[in-house]
Amino acid sequence: MPETSPLIGVPDLAASIGDVVVIDASWVYPPFNSAGIDVRQRYCERHIPGSWFLDLASQSRATRLLDPRVPALMRPPRTLLQGLVAGAVPSRDSPIVVTDMDGGCTSAPFARWLLRDAGYANVRLLDGGTPSWWLAHGLALTHREPRLLALDAAPSAVAPSVADASPWFATFEDIRGAIEGRLAGQLLDCRAFAGNNGVLPDDYGAVEIPCAGIVRSTEVVEETDHGQRFQRPADLKALFAARFVDHDRPKITTCYFGVGAAVVATALEIACYAPTRVYAGSIIEYAHRVGAG
Repeated sequence: MPETSPLIGVPDLAASIGDVVVIDASWVYPPFNSAGIDVRQRYCERHIPGSWFLDLASQSRATRLLDPRVPALMRPPRTLLQGLVAGAVPSRDSPIVVTDMDGGCTSAPFARWLLRDAGYANVRLLDGGTPSWWLAHGLALTHREPRLLALDAAPSAVAPSVADASPWFATFEDIRGAIEGRLAGQLLDCRAFAGNNGVLPDDYGAVEIPCAGIVRSTEVVEETDHGQRFQRPADLKALFAARFVDHDRPKITTCYFGVGAAVVATALEIACYAPTRVYAGSIIEYAHRVGAG
Protein backbone atom coordinates (compact mmCIF):
# COMPACT_ATOMS: atom_id res chain seq x y z
CA MET A 1 0.00 0.00 0.00
CA PRO A 2 1.22 3.55 -0.62
CA GLU A 3 2.22 5.51 2.48
CA THR A 4 -0.85 7.67 2.07
CA SER A 5 -3.20 4.71 1.83
CA PRO A 6 -6.46 5.12 3.74
CA LEU A 7 -6.15 1.47 4.78
CA ILE A 8 -4.40 -0.09 7.74
CA GLY A 9 -3.78 -3.82 7.98
CA VAL A 10 -4.75 -5.98 10.93
CA PRO A 11 -1.14 -6.61 12.09
CA ASP A 12 -0.42 -2.86 12.24
CA LEU A 13 -3.65 -2.18 14.10
CA ALA A 14 -3.03 -5.01 16.55
CA ALA A 15 0.44 -3.66 17.28
CA SER A 16 -0.92 -0.23 18.17
CA ILE A 17 -4.37 -1.15 19.50
CA GLY A 18 -3.91 0.73 22.78
CA ASP A 19 -3.05 3.97 21.01
CA VAL A 20 -5.81 3.98 18.39
CA VAL A 21 -9.55 4.64 18.63
CA VAL A 22 -11.33 1.81 16.83
CA ILE A 23 -14.85 2.57 15.64
CA ASP A 24 -17.26 -0.03 14.26
CA ALA A 25 -19.58 1.74 11.81
CA SER A 26 -21.55 -1.26 10.59
CA TRP A 27 -24.90 -0.49 8.96
CA VAL A 28 -27.32 -2.34 6.70
CA TYR A 29 -29.73 -0.53 4.36
CA PRO A 30 -33.12 -1.53 5.83
CA PRO A 31 -34.79 -2.57 2.52
CA PHE A 32 -31.90 -5.01 1.98
CA ASN A 33 -31.90 -6.35 5.53
CA SER A 34 -34.09 -9.40 4.88
CA ALA A 35 -32.18 -11.30 7.56
CA GLY A 36 -33.22 -8.74 10.17
CA ILE A 37 -29.65 -8.07 11.33
CA ASP A 38 -29.44 -5.80 14.37
CA VAL A 39 -25.98 -4.30 13.80
CA ARG A 40 -25.82 -2.76 17.27
CA GLN A 41 -26.62 -6.06 18.97
CA ARG A 42 -24.17 -7.90 16.72
CA TYR A 43 -21.46 -5.45 17.78
CA CYS A 44 -22.33 -5.98 21.46
CA GLU A 45 -21.97 -9.73 21.04
CA ARG A 46 -18.73 -9.74 19.01
CA HIS A 47 -16.41 -6.79 18.49
CA ILE A 48 -12.74 -5.87 18.41
CA PRO A 49 -11.64 -5.39 22.04
CA GLY A 50 -11.77 -1.76 23.13
CA SER A 51 -13.73 -0.62 20.08
CA TRP A 52 -16.71 1.72 19.96
CA PHE A 53 -19.90 1.35 17.93
CA LEU A 54 -20.92 4.41 15.93
CA ASP A 55 -24.66 4.20 15.35
CA LEU A 56 -24.94 5.85 11.94
CA ALA A 57 -28.69 5.27 11.81
CA SER A 58 -29.26 7.20 15.05
CA GLN A 59 -27.49 10.30 13.78
CA SER A 60 -29.41 10.09 10.53
CA ARG A 61 -32.67 9.98 12.49
CA ALA A 62 -31.60 13.28 14.05
CA THR A 63 -31.14 14.78 10.58
CA ARG A 64 -33.96 15.83 8.30
CA LEU A 65 -34.46 13.18 5.63
CA LEU A 66 -34.71 14.36 2.05
CA ASP A 67 -37.35 11.70 1.45
CA PRO A 68 -39.00 10.16 4.56
CA ARG A 69 -39.74 7.01 2.55
CA VAL A 70 -36.02 6.25 2.20
CA PRO A 71 -34.17 5.25 5.41
CA ALA A 72 -30.89 6.54 4.04
CA LEU A 73 -27.75 7.59 5.85
CA MET A 74 -27.48 11.36 5.96
CA ARG A 75 -24.63 13.82 6.25
CA PRO A 76 -25.34 15.27 9.72
CA PRO A 77 -24.19 18.65 11.03
CA ARG A 78 -20.52 18.49 11.93
CA THR A 79 -21.23 19.60 15.49
CA LEU A 80 -23.63 16.69 15.95
CA LEU A 81 -20.99 14.15 14.95
CA GLN A 82 -18.28 15.92 16.94
CA GLY A 83 -20.46 15.83 20.03
CA LEU A 84 -21.33 12.19 19.47
CA VAL A 85 -17.71 10.98 19.32
CA ALA A 86 -16.25 13.42 21.84
CA GLY A 87 -16.20 10.81 24.59
CA ALA A 88 -14.27 8.36 22.45
CA VAL A 89 -11.86 10.56 20.51
CA PRO A 90 -9.58 12.73 22.70
CA SER A 91 -8.65 15.24 19.99
CA ARG A 92 -9.06 15.99 16.29
CA ASP A 93 -5.56 14.58 15.72
CA SER A 94 -6.17 11.28 17.50
CA PRO A 95 -5.61 8.23 15.27
CA ILE A 96 -8.92 6.57 14.38
CA VAL A 97 -9.52 3.28 12.58
CA VAL A 98 -13.01 2.63 11.23
CA THR A 99 -14.25 -0.88 10.54
CA ASP A 100 -17.47 -2.69 9.72
CA MET A 101 -18.61 -6.30 9.64
CA ASP A 102 -18.67 -6.32 5.82
CA GLY A 103 -15.00 -6.03 4.99
CA GLY A 104 -14.53 -2.42 6.00
CA CYS A 105 -15.74 -1.49 2.54
CA THR A 106 -19.49 -1.05 2.96
CA SER A 107 -20.59 1.59 5.49
CA ALA A 108 -17.18 2.26 7.08
CA PRO A 109 -15.97 4.44 4.14
CA PHE A 110 -18.97 6.77 4.53
CA ALA A 111 -18.31 7.03 8.28
CA ARG A 112 -14.66 7.85 7.57
CA TRP A 113 -15.71 10.54 5.10
CA LEU A 114 -18.00 12.07 7.75
CA LEU A 115 -15.22 12.05 10.34
CA ARG A 116 -12.71 13.65 7.98
CA ASP A 117 -15.27 16.30 7.06
CA ALA A 118 -15.86 16.94 10.78
CA GLY A 119 -12.19 17.80 11.23
CA TYR A 120 -10.62 14.52 12.34
CA ALA A 121 -7.33 14.42 10.48
CA ASN A 122 -6.06 10.88 11.05
CA VAL A 123 -8.77 8.40 10.06
CA ARG A 124 -8.10 5.10 8.30
CA LEU A 125 -10.08 1.99 7.42
CA LEU A 126 -9.31 -1.51 8.61
CA ASP A 127 -8.35 -3.50 5.52
CA GLY A 128 -10.84 -6.36 5.33
CA GLY A 129 -12.82 -5.01 8.27
CA THR A 130 -13.68 -6.93 11.41
CA PRO A 131 -13.87 -10.30 9.56
CA SER A 132 -10.18 -9.92 8.68
CA TRP A 133 -9.29 -9.35 12.34
CA TRP A 134 -11.13 -12.48 13.36
CA LEU A 135 -11.08 -14.93 10.44
CA ALA A 136 -7.95 -14.06 8.51
CA HIS A 137 -5.67 -13.33 11.47
CA GLY A 138 -7.25 -15.38 14.23
CA LEU A 139 -7.51 -12.52 16.70
CA ALA A 140 -10.21 -12.64 19.32
CA LEU A 141 -13.46 -10.75 19.31
CA THR A 142 -15.21 -10.05 22.59
CA HIS A 143 -18.59 -9.32 24.09
CA ARG A 144 -17.03 -7.41 26.96
CA GLU A 145 -17.32 -3.67 27.50
CA PRO A 146 -19.41 -2.66 24.49
CA ARG A 147 -19.25 1.09 24.06
CA LEU A 148 -21.91 2.90 22.09
CA LEU A 149 -21.82 6.22 20.28
CA ALA A 150 -25.52 6.70 19.65
CA LEU A 151 -28.26 9.27 19.89
CA ASP A 152 -30.76 7.23 21.87
CA ALA A 153 -33.07 10.05 22.89
CA ALA A 154 -35.40 11.61 20.36
CA PRO A 155 -33.93 14.98 19.36
CA SER A 156 -35.90 18.03 20.41
CA ALA A 157 -35.46 19.41 16.91
CA VAL A 158 -34.49 17.63 13.72
CA ALA A 159 -31.38 19.21 12.24
CA PRO A 160 -31.07 19.91 8.53
CA SER A 161 -28.53 17.90 6.61
CA VAL A 162 -25.33 19.74 5.73
CA ALA A 163 -25.47 21.38 2.32
CA ASP A 164 -22.14 23.19 2.12
CA ALA A 165 -19.18 22.04 0.07
CA SER A 166 -15.94 20.85 1.63
CA PRO A 167 -12.81 18.99 0.52
CA TRP A 168 -14.74 15.80 1.28
CA PHE A 169 -18.28 16.48 0.09
CA ALA A 170 -19.81 18.07 -2.99
CA THR A 171 -23.15 19.88 -3.22
CA PHE A 172 -25.97 20.02 -5.72
CA GLU A 173 -24.48 23.27 -7.02
CA ASP A 174 -21.20 21.45 -7.66
CA ILE A 175 -23.08 18.73 -9.54
CA ARG A 176 -24.92 21.27 -11.64
CA GLY A 177 -21.67 23.13 -12.32
CA ALA A 178 -19.97 19.95 -13.49
CA ILE A 179 -22.92 19.04 -15.75
CA GLU A 180 -22.96 22.52 -17.28
CA GLY A 181 -19.19 22.61 -17.72
CA ARG A 182 -18.60 25.44 -15.25
CA LEU A 183 -16.79 23.18 -12.79
CA ALA A 184 -13.70 21.23 -13.81
CA GLY A 185 -14.67 17.88 -12.38
CA GLN A 186 -15.48 14.39 -13.59
CA LEU A 187 -18.78 12.96 -12.39
CA LEU A 188 -18.87 9.22 -11.70
CA ASP A 189 -21.97 7.04 -11.34
CA CYS A 190 -21.16 4.61 -8.52
CA ARG A 191 -24.56 3.01 -7.99
CA ALA A 192 -24.35 -0.71 -7.29
CA PHE A 193 -26.88 -1.39 -10.05
CA ALA A 194 -27.64 0.15 -13.42
CA GLY A 195 -30.86 1.79 -12.20
CA ASN A 196 -32.78 2.77 -9.10
CA ASN A 197 -35.48 0.09 -9.16
CA GLY A 198 -35.41 -2.15 -6.12
CA VAL A 199 -33.32 0.35 -4.17
CA LEU A 200 -35.45 3.51 -4.15
CA PRO A 201 -39.21 4.04 -4.50
CA ASP A 202 -40.68 3.49 -7.96
CA ASP A 203 -40.96 7.20 -8.77
CA TYR A 204 -37.15 7.40 -8.85
CA GLY A 205 -37.05 4.89 -11.69
CA ALA A 206 -36.20 7.41 -14.41
CA VAL A 207 -33.97 9.72 -12.35
CA GLU A 208 -30.38 9.87 -13.56
CA ILE A 209 -27.48 12.19 -12.76
CA PRO A 210 -25.67 12.79 -16.07
CA CYS A 211 -22.24 11.35 -15.32
CA ALA A 212 -19.14 11.12 -17.47
CA GLY A 213 -18.22 7.64 -16.28
CA ILE A 214 -19.49 4.59 -14.46
CA VAL A 215 -17.69 2.68 -11.71
CA ARG A 216 -20.01 0.46 -9.68
CA SER A 217 -19.37 0.32 -5.95
CA THR A 218 -19.48 -3.46 -6.22
CA GLU A 219 -16.60 -3.43 -8.72
CA VAL A 220 -13.95 -1.95 -6.44
CA VAL A 221 -14.19 -4.71 -3.84
CA GLU A 222 -13.33 -8.39 -4.03
CA GLU A 223 -14.39 -11.54 -2.25
CA THR A 224 -11.85 -13.46 -0.19
CA ASP A 225 -12.08 -16.57 1.96
CA HIS A 226 -12.73 -14.20 4.87
CA GLY A 227 -15.26 -11.85 3.29
CA GLN A 228 -14.92 -8.69 1.25
CA ARG A 229 -12.09 -6.21 1.03
CA PHE A 230 -11.04 -3.45 -1.33
CA GLN A 231 -9.25 -4.60 -4.45
CA ARG A 232 -5.50 -4.09 -4.50
CA PRO A 233 -4.14 -0.80 -5.94
CA ALA A 234 -2.92 -2.30 -9.23
CA ASP A 235 -6.31 -3.87 -9.91
CA LEU A 236 -8.11 -0.65 -9.06
CA LYS A 237 -5.85 1.33 -11.39
CA ALA A 238 -6.61 -1.11 -14.20
CA LEU A 239 -10.35 -0.81 -13.56
CA PHE A 240 -10.28 2.98 -13.52
CA ALA A 241 -8.18 3.10 -16.68
CA ALA A 242 -10.64 0.79 -18.45
CA ARG A 243 -13.49 3.12 -17.42
CA PHE A 244 -11.61 6.24 -18.61
CA VAL A 245 -11.46 7.76 -15.15
CA ASP A 246 -9.17 10.76 -15.40
CA HIS A 247 -6.23 10.34 -13.06
CA ASP A 248 -5.54 14.03 -12.54
CA ARG A 249 -8.91 15.78 -12.72
CA PRO A 250 -10.93 16.26 -9.54
CA LYS A 251 -13.81 13.83 -9.31
CA ILE A 252 -17.23 13.69 -7.69
CA THR A 253 -18.76 10.31 -6.95
CA THR A 254 -22.53 9.81 -6.87
CA CYS A 255 -24.84 6.90 -6.07
CA TYR A 256 -28.25 6.60 -4.37
CA PHE A 257 -27.53 8.58 -1.18
CA GLY A 258 -23.77 8.62 -0.69
CA VAL A 259 -22.69 5.29 0.82
CA GLY A 260 -21.60 3.63 -2.43
CA ALA A 261 -20.10 6.91 -3.60
CA ALA A 262 -17.84 6.90 -0.52
CA VAL A 263 -16.76 3.34 -1.32
CA VAL A 264 -15.59 4.31 -4.81
CA ALA A 265 -14.05 7.57 -3.56
CA THR A 266 -12.00 5.50 -1.11
CA ALA A 267 -10.94 3.13 -3.89
CA LEU A 268 -9.75 6.13 -5.93
CA GLU A 269 -7.75 7.27 -2.91
CA ILE A 270 -6.21 3.80 -2.56
CA ALA A 271 -5.18 3.96 -6.23
CA CYS A 272 -3.61 7.42 -5.69
CA TYR A 273 -5.99 9.24 -8.02
CA ALA A 274 -6.62 12.97 -7.70
CA PRO A 275 -8.84 14.10 -4.80
CA THR A 276 -12.45 12.98 -4.94
CA ARG A 277 -15.52 14.41 -3.25
CA VAL A 278 -18.69 12.50 -2.41
CA TYR A 279 -22.14 13.80 -3.31
CA ALA A 280 -23.88 12.77 -0.10
CA GLY A 281 -27.44 13.44 -1.23
CA SER A 282 -26.85 11.82 -4.62
CA ILE A 283 -29.96 10.61 -6.50
CA ILE A 284 -32.36 11.48 -3.67
CA GLU A 285 -31.26 15.10 -3.36
CA TYR A 286 -30.79 15.52 -7.10
CA ALA A 287 -34.36 14.36 -7.75
CA HIS A 288 -35.66 16.70 -5.08
CA ARG A 289 -33.75 19.69 -6.48
CA VAL A 290 -34.67 19.16 -10.13
CA GLY A 291 -38.29 18.29 -9.39
CA ALA A 292 -38.12 14.61 -10.25
CA GLY A 293 -38.85 11.63 -8.06
